[in-house]
Amino acid sequence: MTAGRASLTARAVAAGRAIGYRHLHDPLATTFLPPVERRVAAAARRVAVRPAGADAMAVATLGLSRHTALRMAAIDRFVTVAVDGGCTQVVVVGAGFDTRAWRLDALASTPVWELDLPATQQAKREALGDRAHRDGLHLVPVDLAATTIPDALDGHGHRRDVPTAWVWEGVAPYLPPTAVEEVLDGIATCSAPGSHLAMTVAHPDLLGRGPLAPVTRPLAAWAFRVLGEPILSTYDEDAAEAVVVAHGGVDAHVTAPADWARAAGLPTRPDAFGAERLVTARVG
Repeated sequence: MTAGRASLTARAVAAGRAIGYRHLHDPLATTFLPPVERRVAAAARRVAVRPAGADAMAVATLGLSRHTALRMAAIDRFVTVAVDGGCTQVVVVGAGFDTRAWRLDALASTPVWELDLPATQQAKREALGDRAHRDGLHLVPVDLAATTIPDALDGHGHRRDVPTAWVWEGVAPYLPPTAVEEVLDGIATCSAPGSHLAMTVAHPDLLGRGPLAPVTRPLAAWAFRVLGEPILSTYDEDAAEAVVVAHGGVDAHVTAPADWARAAGLPTRPDAFGAERLVTARVG
C-alpha cells in the first residue's frame, strides 16, 4: 500500500462486493467507485443476483466478485456473533472501504474505530460525505508500518477495559511477518477478556503450487509488486494458528472459502482466490 494514494486493492475489493454473488452484496460499496466503474458494477449486480448470472460474473471478474462476497459474509457473521456475545466496541484494522459500520444492524449503536492510511481515509471521507460523521464512528488516519495499534488508538476513546471485536481483513499479506506479529501484539495489548479477532492471511499456494510453482510463484509475486502492493507474508493453516496463539490468541480456528460458502448456504466452487484463509480467535 502506497502512503500517498488510496489502496488499489481497497477499490478492487469494493467493486467485487458491489457486484456480489447471489444474495451476498454490499449496497454501499459503489460509493467508493468512480462514476464509470459505478455504472458497470451496478449493471453487473443485476446479473449477479441470479444463480447462473452470479457464476458468470465470478468468471468475468476472475473470481473476485464471488470471493469478496463470501469473505464479507463470513466476517459479517463473526462481527455479529462477537457483538451479540458481549463485544461492545469494534476496531477495523486496515479498514479500506469497509462498510460494516453502516450495513450491520449489530453495529447500529456500537462504537467503531477504523484504522488506515491517511490517503485511504481521506478518500473514504470524501466518498461518504455526511455519512462519515455517523455517531460512534472514528476514522483514524494512521500508518501501521510506523505506529503501533495502542498508539494509533490512544486519544480516540477506545477502551481497553471492555471487550473488542477486531477485524483485520485483507491486510496481513502485505506486511512482513515481523509487522504482522507487532500488530497482533498491539491487538492483544488493547484487548480486555472476552475480545475476539478475525484476520485473513494468504496461504503459500496464493503464489502458485504444484510442478509449475517455480515459474508461477515469481510471476505472481511480480504482479503484486507491479500493483504496488507486494505479498510479503504467507501462512499455511498450522502457521496461521500458531502465530495468532503466540501473540495473544486463544482457540484459534482457520476456515477457507469453501467453508464460507457452506455457511452462507451456497454451493462450493473453484476459487481463484482460494488460497486465502480466515483465522478467528479469542484475545485478551
